[in-house]
Amino acid sequence: MVGLLKDVLLNDVPGLTASATPYVRGGHVGVALSKTGQLEVDTTVLKSALATNLPGVLNLFASAGVASDGVVAYSNSTANTKPGTYAVSITAAATRASHTGSDLGAAFTYSASDGVSDTLSITDSYSGVTTAYVVRQGEDLSTIVSELNTAFGNASMSLTAELAGNSLRIEGTTFGSTRTLSIVGTEATARLGLAAGTYAGADVQGTIGGYSAAGNGQLLTGAAGFDTEGLAITYAGTAANANAGTIRFSLGLGGEMHAAANLQSRVGDGSVVLQTNVLGRSIDLLKDRLENIQSRLDIRREALIKQFTRMEAAMSRFQAQSNSLAPQLAALTGQPRR
Repeated sequence: MVGLLKDVLLNDVPGLTASATPYVRGGHVGVALSKTGQLEVDTTVLKSALATNLPGVLNLFASAGVASDGVVAYSNSTANTKPGTYAVSITAAATRASHTGSDLGAAFTYSASDGVSDTLSITDSYSGVTTAYVVRQGEDLSTIVSELNTAFGNASMSLTAELAGNSLRIEGTTFGSTRTLSIVGTEATARLGLAAGTYAGADVQGTIGGYSAAGNGQLLTGAAGFDTEGLAITYAGTAANANAGTIRFSLGLGGEMHAAANLQSRVGDGSVVLQTNVLGRSIDLLKDRLENIQSRLDIRREALIKQFTRMEAAMSRFQAQSNSLAPQLAALTGQPRR
């Protein structure tokens, strides 16, 4: 583990380049490993770096992305996002829900169905609020637009009204396919040149690093299974752009050290766990081998004991025969010759 952390501290942080930031490794801000493998910080160097270039120090330590195009901005990442520089291609920009009525003419004033007023109901899905706006006889488009914006503001709705030439335009303030506005009111809609219905925005579409990505409003997030998995960027452009620059992502020194430590210590497949499992299996194999050897020794011992027992029995028999033959031999040796 010390070796991995040492590599992180001594080498440039992936995703950081000397041309973009003066700090690309821990040693540049006084963070290093001592000869004994202990993490140490030169506070003088670190304080100087903080005072001189705080953004550079933040970029060194934190996970961050830097876009080359002004309409692209880094938003977020996950533990699966790989450091690197990725090209951004936008095939469709995000849009807001909107509806523009027909041209009512420059001299338009509202003519109510009953000569007094009509009601126009508008719902904003983002806030979940519906406002019932009363359109009065004789009001011009400018007045209607102003009153609609006041009603939207009072209800905390994410909608705006505006003049589009001689037409009334109602638009959401947030982007995406899940952001809708609904218009209801037969008399009011028709007399204002509007069409009753539900109108939705669209999500940004494109790729990051040539890999597929999912859009949600202006947010484009790298799909699972690629180096850009979880890398989220915001595209503020209003049109498609096949070459929307690049996004340079770095885990930062903190992220790299966390990844190195996690590689060693994580549950299930960390190096420490895997090594422990290997040692455990080796110990089990040695135990099995010892048990096998002990079993063989026990069998050999039992065989030797039986052999020794048989030898003792044989010797006892030989002794008995010797004792039996001794008098006979003595008698034979004591007889006179003829």
